[in-house]
Amino acid sequence: MFLNFSEVKWTMLEHTPDLLSCWIRRGGSKRQKTWWNLIPHCIWWTVWKERNSMNFEDISNSIHKVKWNLHCISIFFV
Repeated sequence: MFLNFSEVKWTMLEHTPDLLSCWIRRGGSKRQKTWWNLIPHCIWWTVWKERNSMNFEDISNSIHKVKWNLHCISIFFV
């Protein structure tokens, strides 16, 4: 979703540490770098909240709702 916003072409790596090591974005404004670096945190926070909702409250959101929540939290942080 975020890659579509930024029009970046990306191939998903197999391991999380590899993904994080190449996630660092070079160039652009300070605001762009800040936003780009917050993306993994926003994704993990959203997944963690969704997991807790499913496990502890028996609430399951649609993928569209999860994406919307992710989008909203990313705007909030930047």
